[in-house]
Amino acid sequence: MSPKRSSAAGTRSRSKTTLFCPECGHESDADGDWLVEETPARETHTCPVCTATIEVRTRLDPLVA
Repeated sequence: MSPKRSSAAGTRSRSKTTLFCPECGHESDADGDWLVEETPARETHTCPVCTATIEVRTRLDPLVA
């Protein structure tokens, strides 16, 4: 009996922290080349290729100014 092969066999492995742009398909690690705008209330990640908003994180503990 031969071992089961993963459906991902033959594809490059990705980090679990990889973000994907739904608009253009750009991908990079969460701490990669994304444009990050930080405000006291939130952090926004924007695609460096097409400027689509990828992720908005609300800060649970706002930064103290």
